[in-house]
Amino acid sequence: MKKSTKVLYAVLLIFSFTCASFAQTSNTSFVTQNTFKTDVDSFLDVNDWNTVKPANWFGFMDLSSSYFYGTGFAKDFKNFYLGAYYYGRMLSGIQNSTTTTDTTSGGTTTVDAEDISNKNSPYNKFYVLAGIGNWGIKAGCLLYNYDVYKSANDAVAGTESSSHVNSSKYIPRVSAGTTITTQNVVFKPWAGLEYTIKPQTSVYKTVTTADTIEANVYNPQNLLGVKLGTDIGFKPTETVGQNLNLEFDFSTGMNFDNTTFTCTDSASDATRTTYKDTYNCFTRFWPKYTIKLTPAERFKINVAASCLVDYSYDYTGHSDTKETVAGTSTTYYGQKGTYTAATSTYSRTNDQNDVTTNKISFAPMLQAGLQFAVVPDKFIWNSGIAIYPSNLDISFINTKTDIATPGETEKTNYTYNNDTVRTAWGDVLTYLGTGFIYYLTDKIQFDVSYNIYDFTGTSFHKIWNNSYFALSVSAKF
Repeated sequence: MKKSTKVLYAVLLIFSFTCASFAQTSNTSFVTQNTFKTDVDSFLDVNDWNTVKPANWFGFMDLSSSYFYGTGFAKDFKNFYLGAYYYGRMLSGIQNSTTTTDTTSGGTTTVDAEDISNKNSPYNKFYVLAGIGNWGIKAGCLLYNYDVYKSANDAVAGTESSSHVNSSKYIPRVSAGTTITTQNVVFKPWAGLEYTIKPQTSVYKTVTTADTIEANVYNPQNLLGVKLGTDIGFKPTETVGQNLNLEFDFSTGMNFDNTTFTCTDSASDATRTTYKDTYNCFTRFWPKYTIKLTPAERFKINVAASCLVDYSYDYTGHSDTKETVAGTSTTYYGQKGTYTAATSTYSRTNDQNDVTTNKISFAPMLQAGLQFAVVPDKFIWNSGIAIYPSNLDISFINTKTDIATPGETEKTNYTYNNDTVRTAWGDVLTYLGTGFIYYLTDKIQFDVSYNIYDFTGTSFHKIWNNSYFALSVSAKF
């Protein structure tokens, strides 16, 4: 096959297949458990973008699925580098339907109904990286818009019911990094900031000729996250290289004193409101040490050892519900209001405890990747294995309350306090995968991975049901 024909074939293949990618991660990186990288991993990395070095442009697509779409592109403008990445399913997941029913009997309309069902659940991620000098600056956003609206109305009967649930998630992110080179060590520090927005709202409404009931659930979960890290590369010898990667994450809840529930009832002239306090924060420290071995010219082995150390603080307060009926207000301590949409009924359930949980987790990992150049610069075989020894979770749980009887309308001289220390060990996890890189030309490569199996605890899943292929193609001109 002529070289020009190969190039045309690859370009047509890129744009004629649908594609998907769980993240901006190459199949090589996935199958070797993040011990080896390709340009797909680097072109939007705030530290490594300048290692891609396309003469003109770089692009890639993942050809593993037709459900999600993902692609990346980068252009080098000599003094300015610009990279972009998209992953998602565009407008997929948007479903709208309207059904109308008209019934007449003896010239009289007996049914005049309209049913509406709208579902909106597209998932999209957009990222853009600008490389200037020795700095990489990246910004983007994850948009998961899950919004469901349903209604059923009958004009003749005078009835109406509707529900609107919004469980969307929006995460804008920004990060920056650079590279600092000394005689024996290369530092690659980076920092990032993200803000997670989860509206978490539900609105229900029921209308009859005698009554109108509206219920609103409002439980926002907003988090501010800060990420810091650095990769420290030590001067390699001819056959051995070493890297130490350090990452620190911190996120804190931004939602305080939430009004979680409100219900109004026109027939009884009632308004019921539940208040609840919540707060949470999370910290992670992740040291990772990698040793890179080249025992032969065509053979490379990378081994990484790391340990995730997580700490989380969660506070979930008790609920108090204030009910105002015909102008008279009463507060029920230690109970929350609930609404059952199927029966359009309001009720109170007990929720009198203030629970504080401090949890620390240790999760060690051992990962190894192997690359063998079967045909140098043409066919590279990849393989990877990972062992995740049993993780350890230690929780310190404090439960207290000053409410003697849930639903009481006046506080009494009562206190309850309970402390629990809980230890839990997790399963041993193992992963095994293989794959290859095939260079169609010196500028176009196919990256294939095959997840052979993962072994969880004492349950061994059949290889056929627990394995899958993934294919991507990238080009650099």
